[in-house]
Amino acid sequence: MLSVEIIEKLVNTKVVRYALKFLTRYCPIDRQNRFENALLLYSGMQKKTCLKCYIAKIMVSPGLNIGASFFGMKKEKLKNLLKKQDFRRKFLLAYVKGIADFGLVKPFVPSAPLHLVWEVTHNCNLNCIHCSANAKKNNRKNELSTEEAIKVIDILEKFNVPCIEFSGGEPLTRPDIFRLIKYTNDKGIYVAIATNGTLITKDIARKMKENGVKYIRISLDSIYHEKHDDFRNMKGAFNKTLQGIKNVVETGGFYVIISTTVTKKNYKEIPEIIDLCEKLGVDSFTASNFIPVGRGKEIVDIDLTPDEREEVLKFLYKKMQETSITIYSTAPQISRVALQSSSSSEILPSSFVVLRTKEKKFLLEYIGGCNCGRLFIRIMPNGDIVPCSYITEKVGNILEDDIEDIWKNNQLFKNLRNRKLLKPECSNCEYVYHCGGCRARAYGYFQDFFAPDPGCINNKKYFDMLKK
Repeated sequence: MLSVEIIEKLVNTKVVRYALKFLTRYCPIDRQNRFENALLLYSGMQKKTCLKCYIAKIMVSPGLNIGASFFGMKKEKLKNLLKKQDFRRKFLLAYVKGIADFGLVKPFVPSAPLHLVWEVTHNCNLNCIHCSANAKKNNRKNELSTEEAIKVIDILEKFNVPCIEFSGGEPLTRPDIFRLIKYTNDKGIYVAIATNGTLITKDIARKMKENGVKYIRISLDSIYHEKHDDFRNMKGAFNKTLQGIKNVVETGGFYVIISTTVTKKNYKEIPEIIDLCEKLGVDSFTASNFIPVGRGKEIVDIDLTPDEREEVLKFLYKKMQETSITIYSTAPQISRVALQSSSSSEILPSSFVVLRTKEKKFLLEYIGGCNCGRLFIRIMPNGDIVPCSYITEKVGNILEDDIEDIWKNNQLFKNLRNRKLLKPECSNCEYVYHCGGCRARAYGYFQDFFAPDPGCINNKKYFDMLKK
């Protein structure tokens, strides 16, 4: 079997990169990317294309068959998956075109962000104490109009973004949100929504399903009514959120995630929150990092110590092997914890995907670590483009600048993808490509994108410095 190093050298040769560029060019005859046409031919959804697209299908088919086998999937199942949703083809295109554009590098960079968070409003019915967006009621300043938002979706489709997550503020307070959701879904883009859940009645859940929402992330901060309500600054928020979760689960057809921002106030409750997730029948639980931005700057004392975070991550990794739901942590250190574990478990988590076999652990060096400006980006309510949900450094505006040019050439994005620019202790850690620390936390605490993440057990001295 070829080693990873040999495969990397082979893929990065001029011949292979040229072949991949040929595969991923736009076809003016069939009016679609050649690679997407090749996938349609491969899956059986399309019978006729131009000669170049047919050649692309011949080139692509062996690789798809090998890839299916690599992940323990029969090729017929892969064909059926590719038939079902356009977004699956967009994901594959982003990976393949990413190798054509950037090479097979560590960390891996796709041709477009795999997950784009779009804060469509800073208006919110709550006033959460940790809100990174400083969202509040009647805060509709600098929002794009419906017509401008439609243009944004057209731009993102052309850029081949596979997934858009509508966020805020509270996205369900935006009057045209269902029009935007439907338009996005009609473009073949995977539609996600991040919400506090308090506005999700049975009727709203039905409307989300009918208009194309497939993934719903709902925030829950405690199993105790008073603690959740205090965190969200609204009496009765817990009951409304819990009912919202029940409504989307009952409606069905969604991938439902409960997300908890982990702090000193609730980290001891994580086992009980996961138990609640299981009882509610949701698909997943995410333990989200606390980031000192927005209103979070005012409550940095509730951040976990490195020892507390390590305790949480070790528990989460153990729980991943026992529960029926999928568990994620946005703390990139979860990969290090898994690799250091003496467990015989085949589960290997990164901050956005969970691998199910240790035979694939080399993939963590490509996909692991901070996703900021690499796999994720954020669009603000006024169209400004920033690296992630917790870094507000503007790199352009979606309606004024070429997003593809920004993605490929912006210097901040290039720097955020370069783990060699990290400072000790992250730079000299053997897990720098599996983890590398959270860049938003480094920036939030030190105003330096490349500083150590003070939440890691290996960076305790930096955390202690902050407390002096």
